[in-house]
Amino acid sequence: MVAALILLVVLVLPPLAMCIAAGALAAIGVWEATWATGINRHKGQLIVSMLAAAVAPFLPRLYLISPVIIVAAVLCYLVAMGILQVVEHEKLRIETTGYTITMTLLVSIVFACAVIMRTAESGWLDPIGIQQNGRYLLVISLFIPWMSDIGAYFTGVCCGKHKLCPTISPKKTVEGLIGGLVISPLVIIGTLFVYEQIADVTLTPHAYVILAVTALVGSVLSVFGDLFASVIKRQHGIKDFGNIMPGHGGVLDRFDSFLFALPVICLVLHTFPLFA
Repeated sequence: MVAALILLVVLVLPPLAMCIAAGALAAIGVWEATWATGINRHKGQLIVSMLAAAVAPFLPRLYLISPVIIVAAVLCYLVAMGILQVVEHEKLRIETTGYTITMTLLVSIVFACAVIMRTAESGWLDPIGIQQNGRYLLVISLFIPWMSDIGAYFTGVCCGKHKLCPTISPKKTVEGLIGGLVISPLVIIGTLFVYEQIADVTLTPHAYVILAVTALVGSVLSVFGDLFASVIKRQHGIKDFGNIMPGHGGVLDRFDSFLFALPVICLVLHTFPLFA
């Protein structure tokens, strides 16, 4: 249900509205990451980090004006966090600042990449050299982790015997991992075949190979993103990052598998576009 709602938003929202929605979700994700570890009491760093995350989805548009703006934005954030560390050094540990910066950058990059993929077809934003098919590109970017997770779940239920990381995520199995790595690329390749038939598009010569490799790499990274989030939750004794979606947890609980996968997917499809 949640995945269907996210997909509907992706397909319906115009580019600017999606930027606003992505910024709001990124800011909430940063709040959840700090709440989970109990460090959201450091209000200065929390406010600066949430503002940085909220602005991040708009930065690709500014990149078209000057790449220096991106560097300046990141530098301003890092300097602000460093200053706050100095000001609050008696009660704020450097490890806390490092964790907050890491999570803010990860969450910000994920939602910025989502905006880049979606708006590639609009003319409002085209920083990755793909002139069309933005909706499709974002849909497959979402599908790669989702299909990996679904494939892993059903394969694990049917024939999972060997635990993958029992101390982090007891339910994950090696068999489930293999199932996800097989099912996700197959489904994604199928979407490209269908899309080619129903849309007026011309594929690059090796589009299917590129997408298969992207789906495989993205599936592996989605597992590590999920495990990374699980480590944080397990070390701090919490079940979910938040409860903004009752029964489904918070923003980070829904997007943890995208933390490592989506930026790499975006980078690969920037370097090796699917459409001529």
